[in-house]
Amino acid sequence: EGSVKTLFSSEQPYQLSATSQVFPDRSWLKDHPLRGASEVGSIEVLTHALTRSWLDHKYNSYTWYLLCFWVVFNIATAILVSIMFAHLSNTLHLNETFNGTSREEMTEIYNGMNSIMDDHLLANKRNSSEQFGISNTMMGMMKLKSNTTKVVALQITVWHLFVMHFFVEIRLLLTKHHNFLDAFTMMRYLRLLCLLTILVPFSEADFFFGLRHEYTWQIGIIAVLLSWLLLVCIVNQVPEFTVFMIVTYKFFFNYFKVVIHLVFTILGFALSFHFLLSHDRSFAYIPYAFVKSLVWMLGNLEYEDTFIGDDKNDKLPNYPVESNILFVLFVGIIGAFVFNFLVKVPSEALAEMKQKAKFCQANNYLNLILLMDEYFPWLLMRKYAVGKKCIPKKVSSGCLKKFGSFSNDINRLIAASPDCKIICLGTEATNTIELTSIKNQMAIILKKIGDQNESMSELTRTLSSYAKKNT
Repeated sequence: EGSVKTLFSSEQPYQLSATSQVFPDRSWLKDHPLRGASEVGSIEVLTHALTRSWLDHKYNSYTWYLLCFWVVFNIATAILVSIMFAHLSNTLHLNETFNGTSREEMTEIYNGMNSIMDDHLLANKRNSSEQFGISNTMMGMMKLKSNTTKVVALQITVWHLFVMHFFVEIRLLLTKHHNFLDAFTMMRYLRLLCLLTILVPFSEADFFFGLRHEYTWQIGIIAVLLSWLLLVCIVNQVPEFTVFMIVTYKFFFNYFKVVIHLVFTILGFALSFHFLLSHDRSFAYIPYAFVKSLVWMLGNLEYEDTFIGDDKNDKLPNYPVESNILFVLFVGIIGAFVFNFLVKVPSEALAEMKQKAKFCQANNYLNLILLMDEYFPWLLMRKYAVGKKCIPKKVSSGCLKKFGSFSNDINRLIAASPDCKIICLGTEATNTIELTSIKNQMAIILKKIGDQNESMSELTRTLSSYAKKNT
């Protein structure tokens, strides 16, 4: 019951100490032995069968329910933010809907309703244009007033969601060793900032009528976009729905290098097309020419509309020969650019990228489990780590032995040096570890494994040379 043979050595079984104690700290993101494997990039340890079994057990025991709740919560956030934003208006919308009505006029009507209504009744004292303007403004006000209950309810609901997200982020900031500078976290911070900007009204009319300033309304678009993008990222964290590769800094840097070459190439052609085809509205301005060239690169060439014309617009380019030559050159260079990019990546590099993606997914899975343990310490979820009494009945007896022995095996694997301080739990609690110099210990283990691999490679070369001599 208390002794387990190690996985990677043939040493004597490891016996649990009779004086085992509970490790008081709960900072698993720092102290868990698998964090050492994560820091040194050991994919063998993170993808080992027992590692995966242990993580799957914790995930199926409680993490899955918490993660589902978090996904549903973000789905509700994205939907409600979108619905609320659909009921917000700015001056441009009012001007288009009610013929010249502005947000300032709506605010003025709300602040002095009685006086403006009295002035509206004295229509004979105003000219016709003023009567027409006030009539449109009053119609707009009555239309917005009919939706006041819905607009206010949506804003209050989104305010509650914002407060809940805010407290979640505060709790994550207080979590030890949580990386709050990664792209995913920065997107959450930016969403909170944009939501706060769009939720704060400048006047009572803004709150009850759903009016916003032009720039505030545009920031709301960013809030809606980030809400849905973050939902995609959160769903991708669910192991059953993981599709996209985890975006690391190295991956982003390699992508950025490709984008630099592509942007300069498209910019050069965009400027050339702008000078040659300035009569065309698509190339009249440099930004339009750049976007049009980018659309061409994606395959939507529309050659007839630009170089031949149609019945309604048969104006040909001012420089047809140069324009057509440049167009053919553009198609050829972009095709060569894509072909060169595909050929440059050999099969070895693709295999390495797949291996890194596999490590990133395993590391993300580990961080998710440990973060849940540290985020909800009061639920004592670490009892599921290796405790046999807490394992659901659906787990097979073979898995019970794996779960019960896994922590001890990892302890034995990492405790290759006397610098490690191992503290295990009693029979009624969970087996845990307090380690010092985790990164150094894992480096020592990986170095030993590397030395063994080199020895095996040298032996293989020796046998190969010996076989050649005999033949």
